[in-house]
Amino acid sequence: NAIFAHTDAVRNIMRKASREKHCQWCIAMIPTKQWADYILKDVKEEERYEELWKLILKLCYIDEDNDVVKTWEEKNERKRERGDIIDSYNFTKLHYTASNGTNLTVELTPDSKFGFGNGKMPEYFIPFNANIPTEEICTTPEKFGTNGVVYASRPLVLGGKSVENFGFRFENGKVVEVIAKEGKEMLEALIRMDENACYLGEAALVEYHSPISMSGIVYYTTLIDENASCHLALGRGLNDSKNPDPKYTFNDSIIHIDFMIGTPDMHITGTTASGEEVVIFDQGDFVI
Repeated sequence: NAIFAHTDAVRNIMRKASREKHCQWCIAMIPTKQWADYILKDVKEEERYEELWKLILKLCYIDEDNDVVKTWEEKNERKRERGDIIDSYNFTKLHYTASNGTNLTVELTPDSKFGFGNGKMPEYFIPFNANIPTEEICTTPEKFGTNGVVYASRPLVLGGKSVENFGFRFENGKVVEVIAKEGKEMLEALIRMDENACYLGEAALVEYHSPISMSGIVYYTTLIDENASCHLALGRGLNDSKNPDPKYTFNDSIIHIDFMIGTPDMHITGTTASGEEVVIFDQGDFVI
């Protein structure tokens, strides 16, 4: 846990510097033979490394027959439009349900934006993709507004070990119970990393039927696996609002740990300030 905390603390310093100095950055994947051997056991050993390269390039929409830059520009524009549509409803909360037992309500704030809005970016801003691959649109929820139970749909790698078949029970934003047969002690240690590690800092929407999910492979690395399904993150929030509403609280923590919750039958409903309910996800995918 000490090593894990140190690693995340260093990453936080780098991210803070990038934001304040308006730097561009990119987190990407480079295949290794050890990684290929671990996740592609059904492929002939001598072919695994090359096969993993092919998979990664496909997930990153890198194809010699296509204009890669144009492909990413179009993809980003679709995500931006969808995020702006969701934001136009000004949802106050999201309700997640799935047949695996997930029944979770996540409260949003006026600053919880999935899109980029119509605000004009500074002249010095250079568009960039911070993560490649990426499929998500995400936001930061209200710190004390999460209630219910949520179950992970894919493994979570902590300290080099994989934790599967787990869940969390939330009350007023805080994890009050870790649900797991194996790895429970690791998860309990995770939410005790600091006083805010047990609260959510991110809610991300990703279609289940996305390229990463449809590859049928668990990659055992969060950058890729989190983009296979809807996910939540314990710890630090993503809010960068210059004038956040003082009525709401965004979480801060030394950690930011994503865990995947999307399923083929995930249903997500958003509730507006007037009480109107709007279906955002049905059978694992966007319907909005």
